[in-house]
This record gives sequence, structure tokens and C-alpha cells, in this order.
Amino acid sequence: MKTLERICTCRPDCQSTIVSPEATFARGHAVNLGQRTRAANGQLLSNPGSLWKLCPGCGDKVEVPAHRLRTWKTCSLVCASVAPLRAAAWCPLQVRLIDLLFRQRRTLSQVLKPAGINYTSVWRWIRERDSTLIKPTIEQLAELVEIPVEVAIREVGGKTFEDVRVQRGKERRAALLESGAIPTPELEPEQFRAWQTRAARSKRGPRSAQHTAAVQAGRARTGALGKVRQQLIERAHSNQHRMILSLRNHLRYTTSATQEERRAWADEVADWLDLCSREVIDAWNVYLRRHGLPQIGGRPSSATRCRDVRAYLLTKPKRYGLWKMAPESKGWCQDHERGCPTLRRYLLDVRSNRMETPTARPDARAEVA
Repeated sequence: MKTLERICTCRPDCQSTIVSPEATFARGHAVNLGQRTRAANGQLLSNPGSLWKLCPGCGDKVEVPAHRLRTWKTCSLVCASVAPLRAAAWCPLQVRLIDLLFRQRRTLSQVLKPAGINYTSVWRWIRERDSTLIKPTIEQLAELVEIPVEVAIREVGGKTFEDVRVQRGKERRAALLESGAIPTPELEPEQFRAWQTRAARSKRGPRSAQHTAAVQAGRARTGALGKVRQQLIERAHSNQHRMILSLRNHLRYTTSATQEERRAWADEVADWLDLCSREVIDAWNVYLRRHGLPQIGGRPSSATRCRDVRAYLLTKPKRYGLWKMAPESKGWCQDHERGCPTLRRYLLDVRSNRMETPTARPDARAEVA
């Protein structure tokens, strides 16, 4: 007698057939029935300790293993790039754009740049609720998601940036008329006509190339242009700019880094810039707090005390009797040395009698001294 073939139930998506009438699962698919659990919605879980979670990017239910429950964010890299946009979306046109990204499996910049759309404007429009876009950009987005322009304008709130600017201009003019800052045409007709004449003489619209060249020549003649360039160069070479730039480069490729990974980044930057690691963390926390990202925890800042100890070590003290004139105690230095690679390197040079060799950058040593 021929037995009826049954489908194995070891996993929800398993399509293997069970040949033996006594077997519960297909060959090689056996699991312990005592370890199998059932989720709240009745779906079977294939791995013990796993949970069903909702992906914030695509909205699908995904079975997350137990060893990934703490670090799991999304089901794929595409969902990882779409999830922040989907959480910040506040109008139907943005939802259409995000659905287009998910269907094409591409990021926002990969879709906007080939279409000639300003990425910064669209990103700011998504992040800032009730913000507006100029009408040409809305027309480009409407063409991208394949809907009429009238529907796109209605989905963004029925107003463009030009409409908001006109409304603000009218409100400002009404406030100036009420305060008496500009003459009213009914009560002061002569002054109003003179004011209109002066306004008509003023230059409007984009400046010509000759005007821009004359302005640049005047700035170069007075030295203002050189001062601005020097300030930009000094800012680019400052430690503050280098610290923030290194953090932005790390976050660009590793968006969901743990606290330990970020502390390791801070140690590398501190060793490179010859700074205390806590000083780097304090500068990074300001940037992370400003952008709504989780900050790096730890003890309160001790960068000033570390700087004083490193300045003392640069005086080339002798190895024996090192802590008699030190600004901090030996216990504090040894405890701080565990989390500060820069101080660890300084103390290693003193202990090995290599303080004659400059291990730090000359400019950083001058700053510390």
C-alpha cells in the first residue's frame, strides 16, 4: 500500500516531503519538539530562543535568531538605508519615494543624483516636518514616482516654497505698515511714491558675472579674501575639525556601531592626534547629541588632568622618583592609563628611558607644553 507523502513542518518555509510513515520530520530535519515554541501569532519558530520581529524598512516579519536579538536592526542593508527615511516620512509623496527606493533596491542618493535632483534639499525636506520644496524639485519628484504634478503638490500639503515665501513677504509688509516703518499709500502718498522709486532702482534678481568679479576683486584688494582662506585652512588643520571628520567617516560606513567599537575609534584618533581619549569622546558626544544619535558613555571628562601629566612627562623626568613632582598621583595615572593610549605611550617611553625620542607630533608637544 502506498503511503501518502506529507510536508515537513520543521520550518515555515520547508517544502521537503516525509517518506517514512513513522517519521515526524524529513531526513536530517529532526528537531527536539520540547525546544519548539509558538509565537503570539501562531507561527512556528525554527530555532530555540528566536523571536519574530517587524523589519522597520520593509515591514515584513522576520525570524531573528537568539544570538542576534541584541544587535538586530533590519533584515537587509537596503532596509537599513530605508528605515530612517520611513520613520521620518510625514507626507504621502515621501512614502511613494521610499517605496520606489525599496523596489529598486537603491539608496536615496543613487536615485536622486541620476535624475538631477538636489539630494541635500530632499533629505532636509524629509527630516524637517512641515518643510517645503521649490516647485521644480516637486516636478522632478513627480516625474520620478510617475504621478501628475498637481497630485504631488497636493500630497506635500498644497504649497511650495514659493508660496510660503510670498505669504511671509505679505505678512512682513503688513507688520511694517502697522509699525510705521514704511509709509502707507493712503495716509502718506508722497512718501510712499518716493519709497517705491527707491525700491525700483535697487538691483533684483541674480547678480551678473561682472558684478561678482568686481566684488571678488575688491575683497582680494582689501585682504578680506585672504583672511577668509586662512581661517578655513586653520580650521581644516585644527584638532577639532579632524576629530569630527574622523567620526563622520566612521559613521558613514558603520551606522550601527556598539559602544565598544566607538571607544576603539576614539582611542585610535586620540593616539593619532596626541590627545586624551576622553577629550575625543567629549567632542564626539557634542556632534552625536546634535544629530540625535546615541552618545558614548563613560566616566566624566579628565582631559585636563591627562594633559597636565603629559606636559610633566615631556620635561623628561627621571625614572626613579617619577611621581614625587607629578601633578597627579600614581594611582590615578595607572587607572587612567588603561583607557588612554596616549598617556600609556608617554609612560612607556619614560619607563624604557626613550623620552629623548619624540614619539608625538611636534606641534602637539608644543600645544601640551
